[in-house]
Amino acid sequence: MRTPDYILDIGKGTNQITMLTVATGVITILSRKDVLLLPQTLPEGSYVVGENSHFGVPRSKKSRSQYYYAKELGPWYRAFKARNILFRLTPEKLTPRANALTKIFKDKGPEGDANDVRGWALLLQTHPEICLKSPNLEIDQEDKVVSPVRLEGWMYRQETGWILNGCRSHDEPYKSPDDMILAFLNDSIIQIWNELSDETKFMLDWPLTVEQRNKCKNKKKNPCGWIKNKKLDLTIVNHMKALYTLAAMFLDSEKDINGNIVLRTRKDNPNCADQQPGIDFLMTHVVGNTAFHLKGGVGRSNIYYWWMRNRIKQVMAAHFFQTDQPTKQQVSAMGCKRRGGNFASEGGQTITLMDGSKKHYKGREFMPETIFTEDEEKVFISLRTQGRKAIKEILRLFKIMTKQWVESRKNLFAHLV
Repeated sequence: MRTPDYILDIGKGTNQITMLTVATGVITILSRKDVLLLPQTLPEGSYVVGENSHFGVPRSKKSRSQYYYAKELGPWYRAFKARNILFRLTPEKLTPRANALTKIFKDKGPEGDANDVRGWALLLQTHPEICLKSPNLEIDQEDKVVSPVRLEGWMYRQETGWILNGCRSHDEPYKSPDDMILAFLNDSIIQIWNELSDETKFMLDWPLTVEQRNKCKNKKKNPCGWIKNKKLDLTIVNHMKALYTLAAMFLDSEKDINGNIVLRTRKDNPNCADQQPGIDFLMTHVVGNTAFHLKGGVGRSNIYYWWMRNRIKQVMAAHFFQTDQPTKQQVSAMGCKRRGGNFASEGGQTITLMDGSKKHYKGREFMPETIFTEDEEKVFISLRTQGRKAIKEILRLFKIMTKQWVESRKNLFAHLV
């Protein structure tokens, strides 16, 4: 992707729009109306980017970051296209990473706005592979503001959150005897281990062979060790909660009013009514892990924070400290690192360095030791890709296994009906 010619941002606590001309580094302050005239004032064939939360989402009664209504954004997008001006949207989730490249923390005011656009220029110049979002050219048409599939994805994600919160709110979280997802995992855990590839077992920190599994005494790493008194104990290890979450994409934790186990289906899309959700639908609209996915709820927290993030830290610590069993200190040192580095928290922060020593930084001071080296970044990207493939493999397996499991339970109890 080519480098943008102009970068736009609306600052915190200000009513002005900041525009950076990338080639010259000149910062221009624009009014709300000036921005709407950019399709006519910028050179034809230019490339413009702006933050999604400001320029990709229409203003509503609840808005804080949105300045423009849908009726203004739609004609604006189309005017850009008419003059062959490429307009793309940046994810607000990556703004801290962009800011880190400037090594200066500026949160509010004109200086903070200028720092944001300069940071984005550096990030897009050094990482042209970052995928930006295309604007919705029909955003001003009431039925085209959000696609039906995306709305369905939001509802499906919300229903998944209800299932997970119901499990967590039980007197003994993840241990309810009436939980059908737990029952599925309890019945199927060894089959799951047998079916998964070595790459996915590695991301789950499972033994790769039967011999390794039989020798493994660590209950956190041995699927057989999670079964106590013939009941699966998900509280032993965090990534089992991720497996529960992925199973919840296809199976409800509660039976229906007739006592039947419920396989989840897509109900809100007439083209897919009563069908199990597809893997692409789940990865894009429910599990989605792009920088544009923000409000993922407990489901994405279980998958990306409690499982994937912790596993990647552990593997990277083992790799770069050259040990099979990295210490908590080594994992902490690796966990401090980021792509582009990080700023200390507002009240100051003490971090563990790779040599084992500790260093304290004042509030909002840039911490250069938190920047990934080139080799560390390559390993991180590789593990993140492997983790995403693991999620897709588990979803494919669970889609088949949950359906088979429900059918087997029906047949098991058919003679009692």
